[in-house]
Amino acid sequence: MRVVGLSFPIRPHFRWKVAREVHTSHARGDLFESSVLAPPCHAYTHVDAPRHFLPGTRAIDEMPVDQWMGEAAVVDLTHLGANGEVTAAELEARGGHVRAGPGARVTAEDCTTHHVFFPAGITVIEYLTSLHEIGAARCRFVALPLKLAEADGSPVRAVALVD
Repeated sequence: MRVVGLSFPIRPHFRWKVAREVHTSHARGDLFESSVLAPPCHAYTHVDAPRHFLPGTRAIDEMPVDQWMGEAAVVDLTHLGANGEVTAAELEARGGHVRAGPGARVTAEDCTTHHVFFPAGITVIEYLTSLHEIGAARCRFVALPLKLAEADGSPVRAVALVD
């Protein structure tokens, strides 16, 4: 089985601000290194909880862990180019291997789609990278969020498990 990393590294980025503050370090003669990192919940590769868009709904820590893993279909839309429009016709033409069922996962960037996906029970995962490295139409997918109490999202380490 091959493991493909699908997460952006959390480091300074033009779009998102993140600060790593070193409290103790080997370089200063400390016995151990310890730092504090404060990334936003909705930056880099992350998942959204329904609470992100729907008032009174579940937070990240209230969602079952198995909701963030399972069988996945890879739909190749690279022909659309950067920022190309993904239409229903494109998904139908290239997504014949997608299977409907419980636990469907969709990557979304448009806020309007969030209002459709969350009520339907579809998990939202954003900013995946290196999808071209999967090289298969189907794989197992894992994107585990941190168990952040009352949070509306969480950074994840997303991976594809390819047979």
